[in-house]
Amino acid sequence: MFDGGMASIDEQIAKPNPEFFKELIEHYSINPKESIFFDDNHLNVLAARDLGFWAKQYLYDKTNPSSFLENIIFDKLVQNPEPPKIIMLGKPNVGKSSLFNALVEKDIQIVTEIAGTTLSVNDYLLERKSQYKYESEQEGICFEVDRFKKYLVLDTTGIRKPGQRTMGVESFATYRSIESAHRSDVICFVMDVSTPITHQDQVVAGICQEAGKGIVLVLNKVDLIDEDEKAAFLKSFSHKFAFLKIDNVVWVSATKKIGLKQFWQKVDQALVDRGKVIPREDVRKLFNYLMKKKQPNKLRNKKRPVVYDLIYTGGNPPTFELLVKDKTAIHWSWVRFLENTIRKQFRFTASGLKVKLVQVDRKKILT
Repeated sequence: MFDGGMASIDEQIAKPNPEFFKELIEHYSINPKESIFFDDNHLNVLAARDLGFWAKQYLYDKTNPSSFLENIIFDKLVQNPEPPKIIMLGKPNVGKSSLFNALVEKDIQIVTEIAGTTLSVNDYLLERKSQYKYESEQEGICFEVDRFKKYLVLDTTGIRKPGQRTMGVESFATYRSIESAHRSDVICFVMDVSTPITHQDQVVAGICQEAGKGIVLVLNKVDLIDEDEKAAFLKSFSHKFAFLKIDNVVWVSATKKIGLKQFWQKVDQALVDRGKVIPREDVRKLFNYLMKKKQPNKLRNKKRPVVYDLIYTGGNPPTFELLVKDKTAIHWSWVRFLENTIRKQFRFTASGLKVKLVQVDRKKILT
């Protein structure tokens, strides 16, 4: 703030202060890499996830930047202190409990060769130390910051096909597992790579897809196979799970503690995907490109489809609204094409994605 004009002291105040910036980062445990940027201006908005509350998507009004900052401050006052929920999901005996014990570094869960040992949802609040390096030649800033981040890790019962579930305890435990998956932030889809892919794996994959959460594909027992078997497994997976549009894969061995560091990197990537901020201009550019490249085809007994706009509303899962004149005039295959294009363009590699058709009146859009 200045009064009556800008003096030389104002220019000094406006310059970045590396020491102050570092103290701010350390005090609030901010992840500098998740700061939000608009155009070429370095508007380092405090990343909501690393301040301990979930971010909301904002439309940044360049003519009234104070309103944007007021929203950030308001959300800080009504913050949600709950850590992200990371859930292990998979069929019986794929190593979910072993992985759970390896991640929390404690033998909490009973581990046996008998499938179905875990019959309840168990959780553990974990705090991990992370280090972030921030560099900016333009601002003359370079430093590393240690910070601690909390996760709530959940282990669940193995999910069988509906016809194979026993009545009583197992059915209730399976229901609890599926319910917990829908209330989680990241689903870790655990598979045993030393055994062939089964229909039970596909049932679990369907649950992951329906939940619409961040997803990490955890390929366990990697110590039991060689490189050729790895390639064969991935080929089989791509064929049988084509509907699961996820490219967030980590190879681990829970018993040998292989790949655990990479596991947490993939989890963080899933959390980042779910909190993406996509500028309105980028969404508009993609929409205009699609309208020129491939418009939806006319269906039999329907008028030609009219598409007005594409809007990113954020949310959980990340949601795009396609404004149309008539929802029934849009074929599902074109909606799938749109979803795949969005996923590729904005790099949603680790999160569920939703495209919602919204029928609107053109007069209301113009007004």
